[in-house]
Amino acid sequence: MSLAGLDDWERISHAAITLDTKGDGLIYLAIHNASIQPKSVAIHTIKIKFPKRLSEKGAIECRPTTTLKLQPHHNLLKDNHITQIVFKKGVSPVELVIGLGEKEEDVYQSFISTWQLNSVKQTVSNKTFGNTTRERQLLIFRTGTRIEERFITSLKVSNTNKLIVGLSDGSVYMEKEIPQSTTITLDDTSDSYQKVVDSHRSKDDYPDPIADLDLSPNETHIVYSFISGNLGVSKIVNDTLMDVNSLACKLKLCLLNNVDYLDLISDIVNASKQEGYEDKPDEIISNVLNMYEAYYNDGTNLNGQLEINQPLENWSLAHLEKAYGIAMAMYKRLPNKQVHSTNLMKAIQLPIILESFLSSCSTNHSDILNILEKKSIDDEQVQLEFYPNSLWSLVSLSTWTLDYLKWILREWNMLFNCRRPKNSNSKSALCKILKLIHYFIQYTTKTNYQLEHLPESQSLLQKYVSNLLNNNVISLGETIHFLDALGSIKPTIAANTSN
Repeated sequence: MSLAGLDDWERISHAAITLDTKGDGLIYLAIHNASIQPKSVAIHTIKIKFPKRLSEKGAIECRPTTTLKLQPHHNLLKDNHITQIVFKKGVSPVELVIGLGEKEEDVYQSFISTWQLNSVKQTVSNKTFGNTTRERQLLIFRTGTRIEERFITSLKVSNTNKLIVGLSDGSVYMEKEIPQSTTITLDDTSDSYQKVVDSHRSKDDYPDPIADLDLSPNETHIVYSFISGNLGVSKIVNDTLMDVNSLACKLKLCLLNNVDYLDLISDIVNASKQEGYEDKPDEIISNVLNMYEAYYNDGTNLNGQLEINQPLENWSLAHLEKAYGIAMAMYKRLPNKQVHSTNLMKAIQLPIILESFLSSCSTNHSDILNILEKKSIDDEQVQLEFYPNSLWSLVSLSTWTLDYLKWILREWNMLFNCRRPKNSNSKSALCKILKLIHYFIQYTTKTNYQLEHLPESQSLLQKYVSNLLNNNVISLGETIHFLDALGSIKPTIAANTSN
């Protein structure tokens, strides 16, 4: 569309957009035309009317609000070439940040100016009608930052409205606080900016300017690229200052809003290496997962304590993925949690394997559940039947489960000293799977049946299944008794491992 009467030969070279925070539904659009002299930035308001009925038509209304013409009396730069424009986020009145640059005798100069959109009353005198007062919206200069011998290559604003500046020498600065004085100079000694990335040079020893930069989802890291094509990541959080409550709150928001949380995990892992913070990751994970379980079950009282604890087997796969995913991401990156990480990644598959066994049984489902609730294996009165075509698939599942059982028995210390959450069902699922494996072996080796698909492989199947039974030094029945007995043993070490 033709925006606010621009001619066809005019082109928008820079633009920025933001939403009004007053609830009026207005969109503010800032544009700059490189072809217009003097250099100026125009602000437009856009209002979108959506149709309420199918028979109605919508409308888009665009109105010019004000135009800022950068004149020499502004005392910014001599030429005031506009290089970047960006709005601050969620502020009222609206604030616009303009990056400027100039080159004079092979020396670059830059300037970052912040302008606020305010209503100003103007009085117009008339001999016939007297004085008339009207309100106009104007961009009023607030603060400025002067940059010597470098030009701005990238300018971004964080969610907390701090400026991130990428420069032509490859350095990156981030605003620490709003400057108290009207105009400051950006350098390594500036109190208002912190240097996040040092200057960078290419292989040919030429300055390597910042091409673009962005913040990680939770704004703990800056990701940047150079003109040479190299990429880099730098932290903007001090590891020695770890706010447990703040990190836990951010992780909760990530879970509820489906936001990536790996940058927070990185901060927690790095901070846990500091003296006195070794146990903080467990504290944070426990806090976050307790909240998520309470939120999902909708069972919290006025004090935020969990009242209803819904069994995990009733959780959907999507909720299980979120809850386990954040713990797995944390434990995988902590050097002292490798056993926990391996166990968690394996144990999370047990409910799926159990469901696969149950769906492969041709016996009545209620009878199967009653059999599995028994504490021991009953060979005399119980015999489960399976669909013949599913037997081959159960071989691989049985092999995986028995391998996991051997691994977890080697890590016997974890079994005795774990602290299990309420309604933890991984050990129960493992016991049920072992019972099903026993009945599966019994059915495959002793029952008359015929494979419908590839019947010639039936003898090979029976040999495989017989080897599963023969390779176990300890019988499945004794293993089940051992796992059940763990429930009556009190943990001696406060470890946050779920088996």
